[in-house]
Amino acid sequence: MAFQHLRPRDYQAMPWKDGGGVTEQIAIEPPDATLADDFLWRLSMARVERSGPFSRFEGYDRTLLMVEGQGLDLDFGSQGQVRLDALFEPVAFDGAWEARATLTQGPVRDFGVISDHARVRQEVRVLTALEGPVSIPSGPTVWLIAMNGSWTIRPLNLALEPLEALRLEHEAVDVECHSPEGHCLLVRLDPR
Repeated sequence: MAFQHLRPRDYQAMPWKDGGGVTEQIAIEPPDATLADDFLWRLSMARVERSGPFSRFEGYDRTLLMVEGQGLDLDFGSQGQVRLDALFEPVAFDGAWEARATLTQGPVRDFGVISDHARVRQEVRVLTALEGPVSIPSGPTVWLIAMNGSWTIRPLNLALEPLEALRLEHEAVDVECHSPEGHCLLVRLDPR
């Protein structure tokens, strides 16, 4: 089985590209890349404690969702505005867009995926405990990140606890949450 199980202690604290905060980098491809490099994709979580601009990533697609907090407004200028006022609702946007985030009711924590538009097609889906067992087909790179609840991954017989991540490569699995409430992020990164 080709998989990698990561825990929060494995994540790397990285300064934001614009220096305005710190991100917990779950993973980046290639593994030794930095944001200044021509990286393929990156998964991360960040605590946003004040309103301000988002870093721009020309040539990259971005997906962002709020995992803790009360609300975040994203202003993309001529591209429009989006309000994140519910947890676990993904918003996709072009990394080249100018974006400004405004906190609506205090700090939030977000989860984000950034991927090279020319080389990677990304998909972000939120699994919930209410769905029961979910079959995840194999793919070149699939990530599962447990946000809350305890998740069983079969046939690996592995438990994914809150804030732990699992990278799968060309492996099909079944995922099930045994907590009354649970959210797990499914990220697929396929070559274009």
